Amino acid sequence: MKQILLSIRMLLRFKVYTFINFTGLVFSISCALIIARYIHQENNVDHFCPELERTFLMTTVMDNGQTYLSGSIDPNKDPNYRNPLSDPCVEKVSQFMLFSDDYVIVDGRRFTVQAMATDSLYLDMMPHPVIAGKHTLNTPNDAIITYKLAKRLFKNENPIGKTLKVSTGDVVTVTGVIDEPSTKASVQFEIIISKNLRNSWSRMASELVQLHRAEDVTELNKKNQKPMELLAYGKRPIFYQLTSLKDFYMNHNLLVYDKVLRGNRTSLSILTIVAILLLLVGIFNYVNLHTVVMLRRAREFGIKKVFGANGKTIFLQLYFENFCLGAVALLFIWTLVEVTRNIVTSWFEIPVTSDLSFDIWISVFLLLGMPLITSIFPFIRYNYATPVNSLRSVGVGGNSIVSRMIFLFIQYVVTVSLVIAAIYFSRQLYYVLHYDLNYKTQDIIQCPLFSKQTSWDITSDEEWQVQQQKESANMELVQRRMDESPLFSQWTYGQLPILINPPSTQCTASTGEKAAMTINFVDQHYMEFFELKLKEGRIWDNEKDQFAQYKFIINETAKRVFRIEDITKATLQTERRLFYTSGMNLNENPPYEIVGVIEDFKMGHLSNPDYPLAFCFSRADHTNPLLACIVPGKRREAIKYLEDLFHEINGDGEFCYSFAEDDIAAMYHDDQRTTRIYIAFAMIAIFISCLGLFGLSLYDIQQRYREIALRKINGATARDIFRLLLRKYCYIFGAAFVVASGVSYIIIHKYMENYHHHAPIALWMFLTAGFIVALISFCTLWWQIRKAIRINPAKVLKGE
Repeated sequence: MKQILLSIRMLLRFKVYTFINFTGLVFSISCALIIARYIHQENNVDHFCPELERTFLMTTVMDNGQTYLSGSIDPNKDPNYRNPLSDPCVEKVSQFMLFSDDYVIVDGRRFTVQAMATDSLYLDMMPHPVIAGKHTLNTPNDAIITYKLAKRLFKNENPIGKTLKVSTGDVVTVTGVIDEPSTKASVQFEIIISKNLRNSWSRMASELVQLHRAEDVTELNKKNQKPMELLAYGKRPIFYQLTSLKDFYMNHNLLVYDKVLRGNRTSLSILTIVAILLLLVGIFNYVNLHTVVMLRRAREFGIKKVFGANGKTIFLQLYFENFCLGAVALLFIWTLVEVTRNIVTSWFEIPVTSDLSFDIWISVFLLLGMPLITSIFPFIRYNYATPVNSLRSVGVGGNSIVSRMIFLFIQYVVTVSLVIAAIYFSRQLYYVLHYDLNYKTQDIIQCPLFSKQTSWDITSDEEWQVQQQKESANMELVQRRMDESPLFSQWTYGQLPILINPPSTQCTASTGEKAAMTINFVDQHYMEFFELKLKEGRIWDNEKDQFAQYKFIINETAKRVFRIEDITKATLQTERRLFYTSGMNLNENPPYEIVGVIEDFKMGHLSNPDYPLAFCFSRADHTNPLLACIVPGKRREAIKYLEDLFHEINGDGEFCYSFAEDDIAAMYHDDQRTTRIYIAFAMIAIFISCLGLFGLSLYDIQQRYREIALRKINGATARDIFRLLLRKYCYIFGAAFVVASGVSYIIIHKYMENYHHHAPIALWMFLTAGFIVALISFCTLWWQIRKAIRINPAKVLKGE
């Protein structure tokens, strides 16, 4: 207790330095803690599963090595099928199907939801907290909804027992309400319905598998590696494998057609580096200023050693001083973290679900570990110095000047590096958002007017005919309304070109070249709608082209990759046929003639290269979103027109739409977030560095008041004194700028190597970063230098 009281007295004695240390610690550790909690959350996705180590997802491995999330059921009763889950090591299997952008109808109003059709085993294996009702599906017409959806659908009413109509046309009853799990989940849903509600669903179920022992997965996967030629895969050799649920969130080698959350390791790596840099800035700032305080206390430690104080006594005093400051700082750190949580979530988009155990462990580390780290250097500095040297160092910089300048140098290197990165990534973001994609994007709106089929159950021919008649009538309605409206210059159905998938089909050209290729089905209206530019040959003609034809339109990259010189003499052969029609020989797969070449346009993220692409002919499918080009200046009227059309087809409900520019910007969501983080935290790093610079200069300049007084008596001008006091800091900053520029260039260049399209690294970025940090640092020093210049020499010398 005596040590703690003494430590508090010492901290109050040097209150200016204590305040600067305190502020720097709070800001640096708060920022690092916010990022650390987010990184911890991202690395613990799906950890709410109690048996995570022995829980797996079923995947299908194709003969080309691609792996897909899938199920292993055999609806065709194929004689070549071998059940991969017949092994006794399998304990539980839950089948689930995800329907993103599905809908439910409550009291005649339609709501867009993320639905899952599954069984009660799913919530047994992936338990969510139950708020009301139960978490089991006892009958096919039971439904379980999330708390957020309950508030959306029923406001403050009790949802248990309420009925709603799902997209299959069935009426289900809400029997349970569940909350968010304790950690983030990769599989997201708002409503769970029973897979027994229908006999036939529109997609294959995925499978969640639990083994008796986690180590059994190796033997089971080895057993299932023998390929099967199944009818469901067009007699293509495949085999089934289990992949760990624990690694699923970050596993981008696993292809997923359903809408699930996926992590970004690159983004986490960047955030980790930023957190470490901010922590370093804070620690160096603290140790540097603590060294200044120790200089002013050198006589105290010298006298203590003369009277017999040993190393343990000195270390405990230093430790308890840092402990007291750290304890108060920790209180403010957690306050700042919690107060800014909503701001961090909305602005930086790094939402965090609190993990009490992690928060406690990191608090213990900060409370006990940080004082240890910050006490080591001062302890070594003064414990091994003789009392005579300690007493002599009063008022003298000694060797500690070198250490202080080194710490300040490192702070500047980190700060300038962060500012350079912030400027470059801001430039990169501007570059990708304004890149010419080589197709039309202005005033293009997309909105789904027709819901995708979730079930193929047809009870009778009459039901099928009624369904077809209704669908045809709605399609004719859309055709008539869109053609007669003056609000749109063009319209069609389809996906934006930027959403076209990467290459997945192996092709061989008549030239002998082989490569993977992206193949998409479009028609004449689609190509004209986006104004895709023709290089040679022709585009599709809806009057003469048809679906089952062996013709391709390729892009320039495909022509170059396959070394095609004359398209009239070249053909492309796919490894397997792309379509099936009645009466077709399944073993036949003729080569495709090339009828046209279009200019390259950008598909996917700009970090990706230009892919070989081929267009097959297929008329626009109304199950895709409607794409419409709005007449300039008519956006508001066009949105209202489409909303009315949506309600006429689907009834009252939520109308969803987006613009092409927004969807393209959404692809660079992580880039935008990274840029915001860099800019914000670079400014915080500058602030912390300037705090340290202020504290150091406050001590150094005050130590030189006698020298300044003597120089003024001997005729030194204000300019001479200004140059004298600023020179040392200019040298430090200049050296730090050179090092930071070199380090930043190497890191940025290395990071952007995998980006096939990126902004160039320019000299002005480094100079701008240096100017910003230098200007703010100069403003920090200006007040103290100006105060030193205006001192009264007589008063200073009299004091001496």
